[in-house]
This record gives sequence, structure tokens and C-alpha cells, in this order.
Amino acid sequence: MKKISAAVAIIVLLSLLSGCLFPSLHPIFTDKDLVFNKTLLGNWIDPKTNDRVLFENVSPKDLEELTPVFKKQADKIYMLTNKDARGNIKSRYYGFLVKLGNKYYLDYYPAETEKKKNYDEFFTQHFVKMHLFYNIQFTGNGSFELKQFDKGFLEELIKNKQIRIKHEIMDDGTYFITASTEELQQYILKYSDVPKAYEEDTITYSKIN
Repeated sequence: MKKISAAVAIIVLLSLLSGCLFPSLHPIFTDKDLVFNKTLLGNWIDPKTNDRVLFENVSPKDLEELTPVFKKQADKIYMLTNKDARGNIKSRYYGFLVKLGNKYYLDYYPAETEKKKNYDEFFTQHFVKMHLFYNIQFTGNGSFELKQFDKGFLEELIKNKQIRIKHEIMDDGTYFITASTEELQQYILKYSDVPKAYEEDTITYSKIN
């Protein structure tokens, strides 16, 4: 790990480094880890905020911006569209449902937005897309729960030298993870049953249609 200057640091799309998010340069899955569950397709709502998310099959057009490695798994990729309570689109992501051990996870990867498509090439070269991942549990009553990995928990492990995982620290103290997929999976499998490894808040989505 090395400390890098904010002036030359990687700029992450969609402010993924803000708040308690746990951004990673690499995904948490390989081809063999991806699964597809048709139950996720459709519209879902978070009753607490009225925010909504639409899970769809990825379209040929959306596949154009993905690498050949991802394109090989087209039949296992979701397109996620997040909307606010008024129906305004907030963001779009590629979603990957991953099974590690006996648990399931959602790996989020940002899709192009209309705004970003209007940026010039020089500006977009300063952006690197990052992955975010959540534990997902299907409740069996037309809903699912998401729990975000706790960024602070991992940072404490790193600071106390209880874990060695590749990462970078910005001048403002922000961490982001540069570990390989193999390292990430080792971390997840080791701490998957540790409550403190996750944020306390659980996001619950209920099926609309």
C-alpha cells in the first residue's frame, strides 16, 4: 500500500468513495461464481425511502460498454435502474449475483449515464469504475435484504495489521481496495458470518411487479 496524492489520484465514478461505501477495483466473482435468479427480475421498492430499483436482463446495447470477460456472462448479468420516490432515474448499474460458500452477494458495477456520455475523452480518461458489493438474502415473502460490507471494520483490520489486503489511501484518508478477486473472496469467506463486518442498517426491498 502507498499513499497517493489527491491531485493525481484515481477519480471514482458516481462518488463511490463517499460515505461508508466499500469500493473495490476488482469484482468479487469469477465465471464459476455467477448465478442467475429470475426472481430478481422486476420492480422493487424500499418502503423506508420509497426508492425503487428495476432489475432487467441486460440488453445488447448495454453490453457494448462491457469488457469481453463480462460479455461472456451476458445471460447472468442484470441491468439495475435506481429511481427516487418520484420516479426520477438516479443511477444505473450492472448487477452480478454471486454465490460464495453458502451465501449470496450482489456485485454492483456502474453503467454509463447520459451525462457522462457528453464528457470529452480527455475528461473521461480520469475516471475508473469501481465495484460495490452487498450480502443479499431472499426472505421468501416477496422481498430481499441487502447488507453493505462495513468499510470501517476493514479499515480497522488494516490499521491494526490484522489483515493484509491490497488497498490505497487518498490524502483525505479515504480507502479503496485494489486487491485481486481471489483476495476479496478470501476476505468475504473469512468474515461472512461476523456481524461487525457488515453495516448495521439493512435495506429491504419488496416486489411491486
